[in-house]
Amino acid sequence: TVEQLDRVLTELLQTRGTALVLLDQRVAHLGSRMLPRVRKEGGRILVTEVPSLRSPGEYRSEIDNQVSARIIAGR
Repeated sequence: TVEQLDRVLTELLQTRGTALVLLDQRVAHLGSRMLPRVRKEGGRILVTEVPSLRSPGEYRSEIDNQVSARIIAGR
């Protein structure tokens, strides 16, 4: 649920944890208030989505944009 996602992301931010978070595409679009913050901060917590098995051809991962931005920035 979005509440569980926000709880986990909040804990990772508070404890300064390092994590790779894999989200079901549906969960990633439920309206989490913490997900945009985590994605914006970057660094310790990397978030990506797992495509739906029903429509894998329509999938575009947020990680694509993050990796491209880091390459352009030279990080």
